[in-house]
Amino acid sequence: NIRYISKVRTDSTVMIHTETVGFRGEYDRKVVIRAVLVNAGSVGSTVNLIQDAEAHHEHETFPQYQKRMIKKFGYSNLHCVAEAEFVVPRKHAFWLYWLD
Repeated sequence: NIRYISKVRTDSTVMIHTETVGFRGEYDRKVVIRAVLVNAGSVGSTVNLIQDAEAHHEHETFPQYQKRMIKKFGYSNLHCVAEAEFVVPRKHAFWLYWLD
């Protein structure tokens, strides 16, 4: 289920982190995408979210993740924190597109 979706501003940076959170049945994997939309010039906007996620090994709930992103970037720089969860057949790739 998509928690929040927002049009991407052209002066902003989108950072996306994906993780496989488990397998459903024999063939499918459950994937979570978390995206953060911040002002392009803000401090920390080039942070590597994969390293960031690895630093938080325990699986964060979405509210915990949201709070951490607010603390990291501040309200004034943060436009959107979003999470989407879906199931992908195990032998398939998934592609993520967005329109500017």
